[in-house]
Amino acid sequence: MRTSDLAYRYGGEELVFILPNTNIEVAEIIAEEIRQKIKNLQYEYSYNFLTGVTISIGVAGFPEHTQSCDDLLQFADRALYQAKAQGRDQVVVIDPNAIHLF
Repeated sequence: MRTSDLAYRYGGEELVFILPNTNIEVAEIIAEEIRQKIKNLQYEYSYNFLTGVTISIGVAGFPEHTQSCDDLLQFADRALYQAKAQGRDQVVVIDPNAIHLF
C-alpha cells in the first residue's frame, strides 16, 4: 500500500481499503500484491509457525462502478463473495455488466 492509502475494519473479518486517485486496474494490482504478501507471511504462534493464511478480495471503483458510497461497498462485497465462491484466495473486480442486476 502507498502512504496515501487507508485501511480500516468494516465488519467482523472484513477490511476496506481506500485507494485515492487510483483507477480500477491499479486497484486490482494493489489488491493482488496485498493477497500475495499475506499468503507468503509466516506467523509464529506458541513456538510454531502458522503458514497458508489466505485472503479473498473484492474490488469496486469510484466513479467507474458507482457514484454512491453505499453502492460502492455493496459492489465490493459482492465481488468478495464471488471470490470466495470461486475457491477463495483471489482478487475479483466487480463486473460492470452485472452491476445492474443488484
